[in-house]
Amino acid sequence: MEIFSPNFTFACEKANEILVCSNIISTFPYSMSKVMDEFAEAVQMPFSSLSGGGLTPAQIVGSKDGGLFCNGSGEYVFLYNETMPQTRLRFTGGHELGHYMIGHDMRAATLYRETKDKRLEPQYKMFEAEANMFASQILMPEQIIIELSKRGCKITTGFLERVFNVSGQAAEIRMKNLHKVYDWDSFRRYRASQTLSYDDIILEKFKSFIDKNAPRKHSLEYDLEKELEMEKERQSWY
Repeated sequence: MEIFSPNFTFACEKANEILVCSNIISTFPYSMSKVMDEFAEAVQMPFSSLSGGGLTPAQIVGSKDGGLFCNGSGEYVFLYNETMPQTRLRFTGGHELGHYMIGHDMRAATLYRETKDKRLEPQYKMFEAEANMFASQILMPEQIIIELSKRGCKITTGFLERVFNVSGQAAEIRMKNLHKVYDWDSFRRYRASQTLSYDDIILEKFKSFIDKNAPRKHSLEYDLEKELEMEKERQSWY
């Protein structure tokens, strides 16, 4: 039997690409619907737009919130439950955009939902784990969370809910999948090793958002760090 293991790094890389390239995302929160229009060739339809046919929208996509499926013409359709809170819908949209951007086989996912074939279950669970990681990263970038933590913010589910305007469930998923790509202790060394990394670009692009939620304070620790950097530069002059 083929073994399916989630590639969280790739899922984050795809989210990082959108965070950097999107003209819609300039701060948090933002319109996930507009980001989906910007990057995905998928039709967005509310549950209320479908009627008849013998199946409810929730049965078609396998969720009461919404989902992505590929119709008989090969067209991607994102069905969403417009009665759900916006904070919940934004994570659902991010999750489904993740399926699209990562390149998941949605026909295989739909087949599993319809048949519950155990042979398809490992691949389906991998798809779901990667899409959750993508949604977490695009809505609550770990680079920003790390920077906020460095500035003294206590990272909790409540903090993520308030700062990024996400649902409690989305915040819990983010807390659970933190550190699966980034090692907080080596984050600075990693950034220093990159000539031009997405991490630096993301921190620069959302600097105003970071400063608003955690203004940088001039502390003894900060001044000492700056002095050590200057001393290292001075040593290079000799």
